[in-house]
Amino acid sequence: MKKMLSVLLAAAMLFGLLPAAFCSAAATARLYNVYADGMVFQQNDEAIFAGTAGPGARIQAELKDASGAVVAAGESAAEADGTFTVSFASPAGSFEEYTVALSADGVPFQTLANVVFGEVWLSSGQSNMEYPYAQAEDYVAPAGAVSEAKRFIRLFYCPSLVEYNGSVNNLPALPQNEIPGCCWYDANDQRCDGFSAVSYFFALDLAEKLDVPVGVVALPLGGSSILTWLSRETIEGSPAITARANANGEYYSSEAWQETGVGFGEKGPSNFFTMTTQYNKKVWAVRHFRYAGMLWYQGETDIGWTDAEYAEALDLMQDSYSALFGYNGTLPLIWTQLASYYYGSNEDNTLRNIAFADMQQSRPGSRALVTSYDYPATYQEGPGAIHPQTKKPIGERMSFAAQRLVYGKAGDYTLPTVERYEIKDGGIAVTFRDTGDGLVCGGEYPRGFSIAGENGIYVRADAEITDSNTVFIHADEVPAPVSAAYAFAITSDTANLYASESGEKTLPVAPFMLDRATLQVGYQNNAWTECEEAQSWHSLNHTSYNAFYDTWTAKNATAEISPDAAYAGAAGLKVSGSGRFSVSPAYDYLRDGSKKTVFSDLNDDLRNYASLSVMVRNDGDRPVALEGLRIQTAWFFMRTPIVAGTDDTTYVIPADGQWHKICFDFDTVYAADALLGPPLDGGSALEYVTGIRFCFKGDDAELSMDDIRFTPRQGGKAALLTRAKTILLWLLNPLKTLLRILNRWKDPTVC
Repeated sequence: MKKMLSVLLAAAMLFGLLPAAFCSAAATARLYNVYADGMVFQQNDEAIFAGTAGPGARIQAELKDASGAVVAAGESAAEADGTFTVSFASPAGSFEEYTVALSADGVPFQTLANVVFGEVWLSSGQSNMEYPYAQAEDYVAPAGAVSEAKRFIRLFYCPSLVEYNGSVNNLPALPQNEIPGCCWYDANDQRCDGFSAVSYFFALDLAEKLDVPVGVVALPLGGSSILTWLSRETIEGSPAITARANANGEYYSSEAWQETGVGFGEKGPSNFFTMTTQYNKKVWAVRHFRYAGMLWYQGETDIGWTDAEYAEALDLMQDSYSALFGYNGTLPLIWTQLASYYYGSNEDNTLRNIAFADMQQSRPGSRALVTSYDYPATYQEGPGAIHPQTKKPIGERMSFAAQRLVYGKAGDYTLPTVERYEIKDGGIAVTFRDTGDGLVCGGEYPRGFSIAGENGIYVRADAEITDSNTVFIHADEVPAPVSAAYAFAITSDTANLYASESGEKTLPVAPFMLDRATLQVGYQNNAWTECEEAQSWHSLNHTSYNAFYDTWTAKNATAEISPDAAYAGAAGLKVSGSGRFSVSPAYDYLRDGSKKTVFSDLNDDLRNYASLSVMVRNDGDRPVALEGLRIQTAWFFMRTPIVAGTDDTTYVIPADGQWHKICFDFDTVYAADALLGPPLDGGSALEYVTGIRFCFKGDDAELSMDDIRFTPRQGGKAALLTRAKTILLWLLNPLKTLLRILNRWKDPTVC
């Protein structure tokens, strides 16, 4: 009957038997442009269609299977302003493709083909979420033959910068119902090259694991603040976020905001910072879609916010989006920590990543957090080092979290975080939550740990997994610890502690600092002290020079990382030289082809350390002299500490094939390589270190070096007495000092 009525109406319109007013509803009716062929709707939910038609028009939506049978339908009436929504109950997810037919007052006006039902996710954030699939290191060009699996991965593309009133720079004061330039396509389409890589890999993995179609609505904009993703009502409902917007110069009242997007004061409008811009241009337009959850990769732009401000903004986004998208409860949020990058200091990104773990724990039932610090920071020259090419593992980790947080798969859904800790037996036992089947190490031993006493000076620590969810952290250099930290550095890709599942490592342990009040000196995970990495990645304040660099350099010698040279761990430094020779950890790099610049992610201030020790083994058949540890400061000053327990700067390593621990005392250093003049206090002389050299003398020397450690400075009477004793010995031994000077003049060191 319904089909016959439609035919009669169409015939009547064709022969002019109906008045024009009766036909106008169908003639003007249309869906908003966010709807298109090939889209996906959330299964077992509500499929909502929105658009415009004549006021009062009766809108019908029918879902038809491949045979043309109607399997679901809905009806509504257009509002007085001509807007409408119509919906029906969405079926269970499957690989069946449907048709949706829409009509106004019984007259068809739009049909959507190849519609599927499955799992739909929203993804947003800034450039690391926007980063395109074609630039990811795991990129595979779409195959010539259509992949049946990829045909059911449906992607909603949104331009990074959305046009409004003829220009992407114009900003609407009110939320918009459409997104110019948006489109739907499947994962076989060449346009995937420009789609969010993290979102693409997430959808690929989730579809495989759930065996249903998966859709991602991706809206990111590189460089955008979280302010731009919140509605006016949300911002103005929070005094703290309104104050932050004002402090940034990005708050505008409704009266001050002209519809044309001008009148923004001296700074002018900004897609990236001005409040609500991306909400108005993008988020509102996709409000009628129903989502299983949201992916978020953002925070670099807002690194200057306080942790409390960002935490409140994240809460507000999650709550307001839950209401906007009609989610029954709190919309699940899965997000990742910030990429390794020099954001202005050596602590910025680590402190924010630690705070992210707190934010996840504030809402453990609706949030999951994943990490990125353990992946090599490979990047392309154009996008820069803040944009690692490593995107597939991030998307897959988000899928891992989604399967457990949203879809009921057994296992912990978020990264391990600290549950409690206990100071005992000269170390700290840290117990974690969310460890899956138990903690595992991604190497021969746990790395990335540091420890501090009450003075807050952190040094490298050892760690052992003592239980399925507990790690014991300790260091001989800190016998009375009060705090420990993990992965606390700009680049922490050597940190290697993970949760596990079925014998496989899953999500890495979150960076932490147990007692943040002890943050006086943040230990940097300097790879050179472990002697295990031939090359080390450096995240620098001159970002075009972010790269892998040799960890060690040698002069008149060869130096290589070798397992045969290991004292502890997997490898050590094998050194071969003759005469006078030296080895040095790389402390600087050439900028602009000639200008030496110290690595900004290394600790160049050693004033807080009392000593440095190194394990050395003489693998040859002749004694070798370690003539001294030369510490270069301010490029041209040389400091030479004494060997602890002596008044000398030299240690002779016997040819006994045994390991010797050589400790250099920073409480007493000499002002020159020639040891001329009285000793200095290293507590004031070792600021702004530009180089460190281990200087040797020997014939056909073969050495192994490993396990370099710093001891935190304690100060007090012991240090003063040591220095006083050394000064006295220097005064009583002028002849010895003179002989040292003559020896250097006769046979100058390469150091």
